[in-house]
Amino acid sequence: MLSFLYILCVTTLLLTMMNIVSSQLHPNSWAFFKSFELLCGHLGLEPSINVFTHFYQIKFGKLVGWVSLNATYDGSLFTLYRSSYKFFKTKFFKLRCHLEDTKRYLLFYPNFPPRFLLHWQKPTRFKPRVEYQLTLEERETVDIIR
Repeated sequence: MLSFLYILCVTTLLLTMMNIVSSQLHPNSWAFFKSFELLCGHLGLEPSINVFTHFYQIKFGKLVGWVSLNATYDGSLFTLYRSSYKFFKTKFFKLRCHLEDTKRYLLFYPNFPPRFLLHWQKPTRFKPRVEYQLTLEERETVDIIR
């Protein structure tokens, strides 16, 4: 069973690699990533950013804004939804952390730099990982998942 902190770490790595905040990622793309984590957990595998980016690549919107993921040349692990999740853009809220809050360690390191991005950024494009860029263990994981 994967720990919550391990899954949080992998999610943070993905967002950091894409240079985006969690609210910038389209809900359908969140479903792909979370389904990947669940699949790995079910198979007893550690979710890996390199393995995930073997199957998915970043897709930019027209402006600095929503980011989504789509299948790479190797194909998607999961099928698309029959209909897109509509009207999600109005369903966000603002999160504030007061200095006296005892749970601020979830957002900030002890010396107060943020643990992850806190505002929208211009996303960073990344290329999908091809077989030869993966470690032997990651290639085995790809073969098991396929």
